Amino acid sequence: MNYINEVLGNHFFIKLFLIPSILGGIYISKNIIYKNQLNVNKYVAYLLYSSNFALWIFILKMLYIEINQVSEYGYLLSDVSLLFIAIAVDYFIVSSYQFIEFTVIPLLLGFCLFYAFSYGLNIKSIIFIGISLITFWLTLYVISKYKASLMDSMFNIALISFSIWFSDIMLSISKFPFNLIYSIGVFFKTFMILLFSKFLFSIISSIVEDYSKFKKYTYIDALTNVYNRRKFEEVMEEITKSDRVKKYSLVIFDVDHFKEINDTFGHNSGDYVLREICYLVEKFLREVEENGQLFRYGGDEFFLIFRNRSGSEIKKVMDQIVRKISVARFNKDSYEINVTISAGISEIREGMNMEQAISYVDNNLYIAKSKGKNGSYYDKKNRDTEQIGSVKI
Repeated sequence: MNYINEVLGNHFFIKLFLIPSILGGIYISKNIIYKNQLNVNKYVAYLLYSSNFALWIFILKMLYIEINQVSEYGYLLSDVSLLFIAIAVDYFIVSSYQFIEFTVIPLLLGFCLFYAFSYGLNIKSIIFIGISLITFWLTLYVISKYKASLMDSMFNIALISFSIWFSDIMLSISKFPFNLIYSIGVFFKTFMILLFSKFLFSIISSIVEDYSKFKKYTYIDALTNVYNRRKFEEVMEEITKSDRVKKYSLVIFDVDHFKEINDTFGHNSGDYVLREICYLVEKFLREVEENGQLFRYGGDEFFLIFRNRSGSEIKKVMDQIVRKISVARFNKDSYEINVTISAGISEIREGMNMEQAISYVDNNLYIAKSKGKNGSYYDKKNRDTEQIGSVKI
């Protein structure tokens, strides 16, 4: 029993069970940041995510110090292996966002400052700390890019364990002599916890997959593979109640003479037209980097939502979409189908509920239809009516 305690360290299992709580704290805080749209741009997002990450790891370190108040390695280097493992497990299981590989850098820089304050620096310590932290960061970089494939192989887990072990040993010998028992314990702990993480990763992946299927069946239109009416209504309710979305542009469009397409070429051709239109619209929005959400409301009616975009800006976007669809080739069963759409556009501001917004934009669609179809119409509420965006081919 004493030998096991010497290899694993004092109070190992107590410290081990603290890790899930800390990872849970990181995850919950990260989602609070995301849900409240605090990550307004990539710089603010990085600042918030890295600060959140550093805070929870710092809390974990303080708990370890409280549990193991007397350590031969001092308060800073004691339990560093468990901290490294906790960070690696977070990268494997919890975290997933842009620039995640850089989130740990402020924490590592803070560690260097504490090290210099606690132990001082010399050439030996600078070299070993540099090797340790660079190796550890490269390990996290690899995990952040290839975590799914890494978890599939026991050999890969062993390699990651070795890399974390090497990082920890380099850090420990920057100040203390090499200790074989400690070295064995670090590798054993790392490999054991990563194996357990593999088990958790498989469970979480299964849950995510089931949730994705549920979400698809609940919110995705089976025919066009875009969001459905239920999702549209939920998003509209979320936007109208949000204090952070001061304005948004709402677009409704439908297919001109869609009944004639069904009657002339058959309902399969009509379904094909709807799928192709959705594909063209989403492809164009990606190409111009417009963050618009597309919804099938019913039949051949679709909505687009553009957060924090003016109606004038979206008018130009819709003119291009109308034009692209009118010149696109729709070929089905040796038939070439001429397809055009008409769109109504409205800029919606605070104080207008979902029913009012839909009614307002639907009226603009009616005006676009009355102007000859194959076009878009937008007017500024409480201002003079502006241009009519009919596209003539």
